[in-house]
Amino acid sequence: MDAAAELGIRNEPRGEPGATKDIPLIDTLQMTKAEDLLGLTQVTPLKDVVAESFEDFEARGYPGFTA
Repeated sequence: MDAAAELGIRNEPRGEPGATKDIPLIDTLQMTKAEDLLGLTQVTPLKDVVAESFEDFEARGYPGFTA
């Protein structure tokens, strides 16, 4: 499913090709602020968050999430 096509948004390139090639990739997530303010010590993987959300939506009977 192509959401952009469904909304009538044309697929046109944007920006400057190669403009981000010199920006280093962040390979670790900095958690110091979250640890200090919220007491968080680990991050739940996005895959798990999405799966748990879908399970909750199905349990609540939200339209589009019923089995």
